[in-house]
Amino acid sequence: MIPRRLFGIFLAAGNWFVSRELATKIRVGLEEFAIVRQQFQPLISIPSDATVGVIETSAASAMLHSFYTEIEKILKLA
Repeated sequence: MIPRRLFGIFLAAGNWFVSRELATKIRVGLEEFAIVRQQFQPLISIPSDATVGVIETSAASAMLHSFYTEIEKILKLA
């Protein structure tokens, strides 16, 4: 499907049409989500048989909360 404009203010996203403002907010949210995911990578890379201390557990909990919060913010936009 070729994206088309409706009155110059809507953008195609698959079969959905959203305003430019909403598309921008979603794009920013996805960028923030990517940052959180990138920051989470060192914790994900810890071997499963490694001993994990309270610092790693606390960091993982905080980052998981950030991850969830970013997803929630994006979903609340629609």
